[in-house]
Amino acid sequence: MRGRPLPLPMLQYRWMTAFTVLGIAARSVRYLLHFPLWEDESFLCVSVMRRSYRELMGALDYHQAAPVPFLWLQKAVTDLVGFNEWSLRLVAYATGIASLFLFRRVVSRLLDGWSRVAAFGMFAVAYPGIRYAAEAKPYGMDLFVSLVVMTCVVEWLAARRQRWLWLLAIAAPTAVAMSLPAAMVVGAASLVVCHSLWLDARPGARRLRAATSDWAAWALMNLLALAAGLGVVFLLRDTMTGELAYLRNFWRADFPPVGEPWRIPIWLLQHLAGDYLAIPFGGGNYGSTLTLGLAVAGVAALWRQRQRTVLFIALAPVAMNLGLAVLQLYPFGGAVKFALYEMPMVCVVAGAGIAWALTRPAWTEKRRQQVTAGVLCGVAAVAIVSMARDAIHPYKTMSDARARQWARQFWAATEPPGERVDLKTDLGIDFSTPTFQQLSWSATYLVNQRIYSPRLQRGAGVNWARISRAWPLLVAEYHDAGKPYDPAGRDRWLASLAPRFALIGTQDVPMDRYDKSERRLLTADFVRVYTFVPRDDGR
Repeated sequence: MRGRPLPLPMLQYRWMTAFTVLGIAARSVRYLLHFPLWEDESFLCVSVMRRSYRELMGALDYHQAAPVPFLWLQKAVTDLVGFNEWSLRLVAYATGIASLFLFRRVVSRLLDGWSRVAAFGMFAVAYPGIRYAAEAKPYGMDLFVSLVVMTCVVEWLAARRQRWLWLLAIAAPTAVAMSLPAAMVVGAASLVVCHSLWLDARPGARRLRAATSDWAAWALMNLLALAAGLGVVFLLRDTMTGELAYLRNFWRADFPPVGEPWRIPIWLLQHLAGDYLAIPFGGGNYGSTLTLGLAVAGVAALWRQRQRTVLFIALAPVAMNLGLAVLQLYPFGGAVKFALYEMPMVCVVAGAGIAWALTRPAWTEKRRQQVTAGVLCGVAAVAIVSMARDAIHPYKTMSDARARQWARQFWAATEPPGERVDLKTDLGIDFSTPTFQQLSWSATYLVNQRIYSPRLQRGAGVNWARISRAWPLLVAEYHDAGKPYDPAGRDRWLASLAPRFALIGTQDVPMDRYDKSERRLLTADFVRVYTFVPRDDGR
């Protein structure tokens, strides 16, 4: 571990600057394009929309689980500036930009030369970092708080200034409270610090003996981190009790097959070459093989360079993740979002692998510079292609775009005239409870209504006094085609309205949901709109 970071030659410095600008641009473009909320965001946003700060400490809607401080941040931002796509993603965007600068500092401590440039370039353009900097989920926070912890550790290792240990003692419990997977990074940080202090305390150690206050700071860090972890378990006990079995079933393919140990090597290879290492891009079916190869080369190069501490920081969280997967408490891979806490160190080892690969062939210096420039241009192209694709298709799926467009047209429209009301949100009635409890695209419908209904934005109730034949009552009801429905309950509700209102028409609006390719129909949901007029209105 170096002390003061080595300065980069001007060419390398310019590449670092270019990747910084590119990383900011890619994250900002994604955020500013104002994507419609997709279902995974909507599942969590419903709880932020409906619940008080106290209620966010309990079990959430739609089988969701998230750190309470993150939910409070989301709630505070929407209370302050309004409930919309911008505010719901503001925390992710701010932490995404901050993560870029934190990683630049971390990688400057860990690597030098072209390995530093390559690692930072991968981080700046990585699609997961761009995507989760503009998504209303806690995954971007996982990355940010992990980087805060890493920053404290590498700064202390480099300069041995005690203030970084005390900052770590504050950062570690905060990270555990803000991000469940960040606990793995905190655990790795604790082991690294303990090992370094123990080496310092050996007879004949080159460094000065560790001061008692160093051990005190380390002990305090562990004590506070443990307290924070126990606090999280206590706060989320209802959620964990109710959702752990559900999540284990959802993640079952991402737990090691310990009952069939001969399958573990292939399982591990599939996951490492799949979603776990999908940085800067990649995915399942060995889509991340290139990144895995670079990471292996980087591990070998760092080992030969005797950068054992860097390797420990990089690999210890992976080992902890595997341990939790064996215990069926947290998935290993399955989706890159679950491994975003490890993204910085993946970039470090892969960057070292890129630099090592560029030094192998017996090229002339001019040829080496040309190839290096070509490789870095290829890395930069990842962000450029990502921005172009986002600009051409500013949505995750066309179904999301259609759902938002209908919400804009229906809830904010004055034609046809009428008092627009939702059966579930405004009247507190539903005839398919699983539609609003289990995973369902009803969540997207609910958050879009909240965003695009001017009446709900004002916090106003239904204006019953205005309803007339000229301004009828329009009641919308979301139907999930895959959930049970109570038609008898619907008939009783209509009968209860009959003395006051006449039902003059119904309209079923398709809410078909397709996959990203628009080829496979996932569900044929629809919204039924009932139109009522008062029976005693003679106008």
